[in-house]
Amino acid sequence: MKPSGVVQALKEAGVQNTSKLSETSVNIAIGGGDNMISPKDMAAAYATFAAQGIQRDAHFVSKITTADGEVVYQAHDKSKGKPAFDPNEEKSKQIAGNVTMTLEPVLSYSGLECANGRACAGKTGTHEAREPYSDQNSQAWMVGYSRQLSTAVWVGDSALNPIKNKDGRIIYGRGLPGEIWQKFMDAYHEKLENLPFDEVEVIGEAAPPPPQPENTPDEEEEEEPEQEKPEHSRPERPRPPQGPPSQQEPPPSSPEPSPTDPTVPCRPPFCQPDDPPPPGGDNPESERGLNAA
Repeated sequence: MKPSGVVQALKEAGVQNTSKLSETSVNIAIGGGDNMISPKDMAAAYATFAAQGIQRDAHFVSKITTADGEVVYQAHDKSKGKPAFDPNEEKSKQIAGNVTMTLEPVLSYSGLECANGRACAGKTGTHEAREPYSDQNSQAWMVGYSRQLSTAVWVGDSALNPIKNKDGRIIYGRGLPGEIWQKFMDAYHEKLENLPFDEVEVIGEAAPPPPQPENTPDEEEEEEPEQEKPEHSRPERPRPPQGPPSQQEPPPSSPEPSPTDPTVPCRPPFCQPDDPPPPGGDNPESERGLNAA
């Protein structure tokens, strides 16, 4: 839905102050966002859902009477109203009922159910605080309804300063606003009939999950050899040699021994001749060679 469609839905639901709403942004919230909505407007819009798609103008004063019981002011006739979301009353009821089905579970997981199993629906909300406190909230609210009453509770700071409860903790919609809303609704409905929401048909269908790729028989047969593992998943450790150390071969990582130099016959003056010198005599050639070296 485009932003213009959101604004149009607000008008249909009964939000009266829509002249300042931008049709280019869906950031619409109580007291914050690009488009600020008052608690009165929110209560009026949710009252249309409570009335099963019939919109009636909101008002602060319902009736004024004199001491003698004479009615001097009547806000409107309760029997009046018009289908909000479609000219066809049944279609408008179906749309409003689908909204109610969406909002009913919110109260359960927020811990804000109405007493005695009364059918209620609603939504919490928050608005972040100004910098450098954007990780906290400056406003929080709870808006909800039964078949008989729509109520909006807002707690906030107009300067967007952080708001905290008496324990110094950040306030969320299900916190202080939700607690106020719950206590007020329970007290108001204490002696009223418990009216359930009418059942409606679900509009639209949920998108099916994306299909999971499946392997064809041919692909499975081709992939089977790739999935086979060798007999040993780890390389075997080298076994110690069985022969004597002199027969060991150098490991592959060790450098190969360099070949020995060829044997060259040695001659004087660097070594002794093959024939030994005469007994008792000196070898002057050998001495000279050693001295020269």
